[in-house]
Amino acid sequence: MKTVFKLREELEKELAFLQTIFNSLQVIYYINELGHPGDIHSCRTTWLNQQGLDFIGNTQDEITQRGYDFFREVVHPSDLTLLELGLKTIYPIGSKLTSKTVLQIRPRGKQDYSVFYCSKVVMETFEDGSVKKMLVGALEIDDIIYPDLKLVLAMKEIGRLKNGILVDSFTKREKEVLHFIVEGNSAKDIARLLFISFETVKKHRYNLMQKANVKNTAELVALAIKCGAC
Repeated sequence: MKTVFKLREELEKELAFLQTIFNSLQVIYYINELGHPGDIHSCRTTWLNQQGLDFIGNTQDEITQRGYDFFREVVHPSDLTLLELGLKTIYPIGSKLTSKTVLQIRPRGKQDYSVFYCSKVVMETFEDGSVKKMLVGALEIDDIIYPDLKLVLAMKEIGRLKNGILVDSFTKREKEVLHFIVEGNSAKDIARLLFISFETVKKHRYNLMQKANVKNTAELVALAIKCGAC
């Protein structure tokens, strides 16, 4: 029977081997870990392979110590908002623990963002089933498509993924209300059709507009059609 020391020694060798593989690939790999369920402000990048460290231009200690401030410096603000939303909608209890997205990331201190296609795998969850630790592989889109198509395809993919996350943030009742809004029903009609109060319909419509970041019902309808939410 192997001793605990022997098992630990074998595990350390295996981890060292895996780290060598991750560092040799032309893909950025990193591990993000949350201190509190659903709270992106408690998120830390606890490990980044050499490819990632070279791109960002910081040491691992500097990245870990900066905590959430690191994300605010390197991730595009709109994508950072979506990451926070994604923590609450992509990983509920019972959901698949993998996802794909597109992120705009820049080296610290630089102005220009690079577009990365990211594949995420959850490594550990909290007791409530929400994500605690995830491994992410990020491949710069420059490396996987022709340069003359990069901008068009990247923006389409970013739009598609953002719209998908947005729709996932709507509750079941909000989607029902949105369906009737798109069909041209008034708030009174929707209240009658769903057997809810007029004020409740107005509240759902307000919540939909807040989540979608639109100013009026016409913009909400246009966005719903574009997202394929109805």
